[in-house]
Amino acid sequence: MAESTFTFRSLQRFERCPHAYRLDQTEADRVSLPQEFLDTVVRNAAAALGRRRLNGRVIDKDTAMSVFWNTWDVQSGLQPPVPSAEKSELLKVGERCMANYVRLASRFCNDELVACDLRGEIQVPGGSVEVRIDEISSRGGVMVVTRYISEPGIRTKADLENDREMFLALRWARENVPGADRCLVQWKLLHPGFEIESEVPDFKVDAAVAEVGRTVSTIRASREFGQREGEHCALCSYRECCPRFTHGTSGDVGGRELVSQYAEFQEKIDALRQRMEMLEAQRDEVGRRLIDYADSHGYTALTDGTFKATVSHLKKAELPKEKSAVIRRLREIGRLEEMSTVNYSRLRADIVKGIADPDIIAMAVILDVDRVNLRRLK
Repeated sequence: MAESTFTFRSLQRFERCPHAYRLDQTEADRVSLPQEFLDTVVRNAAAALGRRRLNGRVIDKDTAMSVFWNTWDVQSGLQPPVPSAEKSELLKVGERCMANYVRLASRFCNDELVACDLRGEIQVPGGSVEVRIDEISSRGGVMVVTRYISEPGIRTKADLENDREMFLALRWARENVPGADRCLVQWKLLHPGFEIESEVPDFKVDAAVAEVGRTVSTIRASREFGQREGEHCALCSYRECCPRFTHGTSGDVGGRELVSQYAEFQEKIDALRQRMEMLEAQRDEVGRRLIDYADSHGYTALTDGTFKATVSHLKKAELPKEKSAVIRRLREIGRLEEMSTVNYSRLRADIVKGIADPDIIAMAVILDVDRVNLRRLK
């Protein structure tokens, strides 16, 4: 793989926390989260079994388990071992995934397997990204591009239809696999043991390519890799040296006192806001009664001698929160461009990252803004 080519896992790490991503790039052994390790083992085991299926062999449960355990041992030798406290649970999840793999692969009227464990590179704005396709099957005149998911729990179709990695794999398949111009995407959720399929429209694939391209461009333009706190911090191997957490284990008293003072003022502000929200709700309730009273008596304005309240009735259109159907229709009738507005929030972010158009960057003034974000620890 070329030096400028990114893996999806590295992109996800950067999005979770640029600081940990940078440290990963300087380590001889890159750290893998337990679920990432299991996902690699399950997909590699499925690839080995897929090659046997391509050669006409029938896969049984004992064979699948043997391949899974061997793959686990091989992968354990390539990267730091999984913590012993989590190893037992991960093995149970992996074994269940392989049992369901056998069941799904041997199902009656299964699609004809054409290829497995395909890897390639796809160009995106700013560089290239490695893609991996677990399987491609033929169903009549349609190709089915499959990705195996080992993560426990049920994923909805709506969640999966935001799978950027799958959409880039679909683009790569259409460009590199003969007969793949007509494709379905399929996710095989191995832990619960069922499949979800979707016909992905081109605009979603284009959007995924553009979004991944922005992340790649951001990484390549980055000079500073700041910390970003999130749900993965508890599992991060660099937590002890991360500036977001080192103060909590230090004996620094001055910093603790400043946080307490800041929090005291913030809590007073929050209490005032809550009081304001309550007053606004009470005002709106009186407002509804005022409108009803005016309408029932034929008034368009009421007064107490000091204040005058004018009543008007307007129409307001509410669009659905999920606007993909609206955007699709605007594109079909050629009105999308005239209806669209500049996303200035994204433009400002791209300017700061250094990935916007150079002429637009030259128009902007970059300001240093200091800000404190306070939250109550759980």
